[in-house]
Amino acid sequence: MDATKTIRLENNRYRLLFAMTDCSDQCRVELRDKQTNLHLQSGLVEAEVMWNVLQRFEIQPDLKLVRMEQLSNATVTFAFLAQRTKIEFTLVISLENTEFTTTIPWSSIHENRRAHFRLFGIRPLPGLMQTSAEGALLAPVQCGALIYPSRHHPMDDRFLIYGEQRRWEDLPLLPVCAMFERNAGLAVIAERGDADTQYELQIDGEGKGAGGFSCRYRYLWPDPVDPLDRVLRYVLLDENSANYAGVG
Repeated sequence: MDATKTIRLENNRYRLLFAMTDCSDQCRVELRDKQTNLHLQSGLVEAEVMWNVLQRFEIQPDLKLVRMEQLSNATVTFAFLAQRTKIEFTLVISLENTEFTTTIPWSSIHENRRAHFRLFGIRPLPGLMQTSAEGALLAPVQCGALIYPSRHHPMDDRFLIYGEQRRWEDLPLLPVCAMFERNAGLAVIAERGDADTQYELQIDGEGKGAGGFSCRYRYLWPDPVDPLDRVLRYVLLDENSANYAGVG
């Protein structure tokens, strides 16, 4: 039987559990809200890299978690290395009362084969904000678009939260997105690096959907990169705030 290493961050409101087995380089994440019984699961991180020969994005299949360390009762850090591209970075997750943050320190990013491979994006906690057929998503379009996945055909969309030239008509105004599930939910605020944060939406056409932010570093090979820490803040919602007005 494979041994499992776990780290738990917990306070009176919620619990975050990180688990990794010896046979896997990936880490499973569980979030449980003690007040509302909201239970969400996700991966830990995904990274998108471009290879100069193919000139296309690819999610790194060989991203390895090389270190998982609990720095305090409220903070855990994860160090990653992509085996083929040799890209390195660190993800830090910290509890702050009823909220928690994910931080990608700029100083932790190293492109060791930069002539051939460059980092384009990092997606913390991918899949965390999934909804059932009874749930809804809040997308940062204009003053906030409330989306019920059960009412839509399959969709896969992504855009910078402050808009791009080709998407100017959407006029995103706020660096916030959210998911609602019955009388509970989770909101995410792009706290630092918000001008380079992308909203991503997936609807499967069978009632389920997912939304969330990813941190962008480039869109084209020669793009300059903003040397900033990227911080996303996650806020748990209860029956009084798990709705359009509550997030506002």
